Amino acid sequence: MKRKITLLLLAASSVFTMKSQVVLNEGFTSPFNIPANGWATFNSSVPTGTATGWRQGYGLFAALSGNTFDYFSADLFSCNSTGGGISNWLFTPTLNLVNGAVVQFATRTALAIDQNSNYITSENPFPDRLQVRLSATGSTGAITGTASVGSYTTLLMDINPNLNTNTTTAVTSGTMVNGYPQVWTIYTVQISGLTAPAPNARIAFRYFVDMASGGGTSTTYTNSYYIGLDNVKVTMPCGASVTSFTTCAGQSVVLNAQNGLPATTYTWSGPSGTLATTQSVSVIAPNSGVTVYTLSMGSGTYVCPNTVTATVTQGSALSVQLLSSVSNTSALCSGQVVNLQAVSAGTSNAWSVNGNTTSVNASLVTATLNSAGTTTFSVLSSINSCFGTASIVFSVVPTPTLSYVATPSMVCPGGTVSFNTSGASLYGYYFDATEALSLAAPVSTNNPFAVPLTSTISAGGYMIFVVGVASNGCYDVIAEHFTVVPNPTVSISSSTNNICRGNTVILSAGGADTYSWTANNNYTTSVTTSTLAFPVGTVQGVRTITVVGTSTAGCVSSPAVFTQTVAGCLGIENIDGNNQASIYPNPFSAELTLSGLQGSHIEVYNTLGQIVVKTSIKNSTETVNMGELTKGIYIIKAFNSDGELTKTVKVMKN
Repeated sequence: MKRKITLLLLAASSVFTMKSQVVLNEGFTSPFNIPANGWATFNSSVPTGTATGWRQGYGLFAALSGNTFDYFSADLFSCNSTGGGISNWLFTPTLNLVNGAVVQFATRTALAIDQNSNYITSENPFPDRLQVRLSATGSTGAITGTASVGSYTTLLMDINPNLNTNTTTAVTSGTMVNGYPQVWTIYTVQISGLTAPAPNARIAFRYFVDMASGGGTSTTYTNSYYIGLDNVKVTMPCGASVTSFTTCAGQSVVLNAQNGLPATTYTWSGPSGTLATTQSVSVIAPNSGVTVYTLSMGSGTYVCPNTVTATVTQGSALSVQLLSSVSNTSALCSGQVVNLQAVSAGTSNAWSVNGNTTSVNASLVTATLNSAGTTTFSVLSSINSCFGTASIVFSVVPTPTLSYVATPSMVCPGGTVSFNTSGASLYGYYFDATEALSLAAPVSTNNPFAVPLTSTISAGGYMIFVVGVASNGCYDVIAEHFTVVPNPTVSISSSTNNICRGNTVILSAGGADTYSWTANNNYTTSVTTSTLAFPVGTVQGVRTITVVGTSTAGCVSSPAVFTQTVAGCLGIENIDGNNQASIYPNPFSAELTLSGLQGSHIEVYNTLGQIVVKTSIKNSTETVNMGELTKGIYIIKAFNSDGELTKTVKVMKN
């Protein structure tokens, strides 16, 4: 099969990690020692709670990078259980800062767990808030109460100042951010407001939930819950770098300062003095030997103490570096995306994959390694008649393709759904997509994995995320789905509200697919249809009928209960003992049903002995409309085809 490898143009900033001058890079590896690492905390919440300051992350989610608890956290327990205002401070070590330096950090809040739906997450009702502040003097004192900021008067960023419950974060006015994210989100802010370089500055992270709505319990004070902080990095505008080149004599070479910050300023100088104050400068390769160029940096009036140099060397060919975004080029997983950069003085680049030329002409490309085996990327860089080449070889192993079976695919509340995943060697089941993709601790590594559901879980579609790891170390992530279908709701109706003893009532159920009937706790039947002909017996009173319905998915309803009144019917007489024939209901309001009297005729007499209705009975069960009769007592006499009286019944019309 032909390998499919796609090359795309990229922006330079997206290919390789920045190497600017980093003065702080903290990942809070557990156990993190605050004073030993130069950090400090202070809790000015009122009243102070059980959590006296920021502390190691725990439980509610995993760190952005590293082990599960390698982050720092603050929570509602900054304030005590009566509630109040939270102002909980975390201070960086002392830093030498200037305007234009950049602060970068990651933060998130916790997902709320709906215990009734068995691990299924719901929206977080607790908004939370975080401020990032700057002090030129770096003092950690003189902060009293929730309103005081001490010397940290410069607000660099305010995440969720309006305590919004949105979980999609968006910068609204430079430093103001709407909403607090439920997944790790990286923020970047540039330092400003310093009147001069500050060699003793500090950055403060302030967990700030004032308005007397912080602390307490999560059900009473709903503006505070739990936040995490990870990967804090502070970068100075003094870390730009520049590449040296070898090229043919007399060729033009562009020297470009890379990895600087937005506020970094540049000054180039060469053998003849200052060349330019731009980020890039064009020079000519010497006819022989080496020429040295110097790059100075700064920000505003601040001049960085360091400089960097670049050399341009005359040679017979271009020097070409082929850089990769992955350091280990062996045992890469199929589907891996790699970024490639050709670094040379060339202005044209011809790429090839396993010797096959592509149409891409750029210094930066991205490639997807879709097939197992060995793949070689080569680039030919040129400027005029000066050329140079470089190659890199990747060894690729297959990534597993996962599939699964959910049993059952549709499950009832209170039931259990089991997932059986195949295609890999090891499996991890996760209930949160973010944690699954970051390979945090799974809920279970058992395969198959059974998930018991509570009886109150809502109907609808749910998913669980699974990471499958093959024996070669490659992994894939899939979302496995199941559907919760509701238990049926069953109702019962009767053919009549009242019926004479000794007769049969027709009961109808609805809302399910099959049914199980019980009456008076002792009458059971094999009938599973929605209709039941129930003989009410010879004793007048109340009958209790119970039915349980089952849907096609196997979900079972709660029992539906119906009470049937059985009347004595004021002296029903069967003068010939014909108990097989019946006339019901009794009392009746409009219609009478006659059963077992086919081939006969009936005569209906009022209390004066007058015939008020006379009709033939042709069917085994026939309905006669007597709605025009007045209320009262009537005698019904049934005669066979020979004119013999076969049944006499006294009935009452309501």
